[in-house]
Amino acid sequence: EYVWGTPVETLDPPYDVIIGTDLVYREDIIEPLAQSLTDLSNFETLIILGHEIRSKRYLFIFIFYFILFFILFS
Repeated sequence: EYVWGTPVETLDPPYDVIIGTDLVYREDIIEPLAQSLTDLSNFETLIILGHEIRSKRYLFIFIFYFILFFILFS
């Protein structure tokens, strides 16, 4: 079982495709999730995420971290 934000070396990254849905359900997992997606991918990775907007706050925080990790740290 993998926990968001923990080291990914044993998972043999980067992946060609990452697919996820309903991943943002608590505010405290958003930053580790974005970090993990960054660590598991590279510039050629296709990431497809599905999300039902239950909280605009969570959505904006997720977008912030996504921009932070994928634009600034990639």
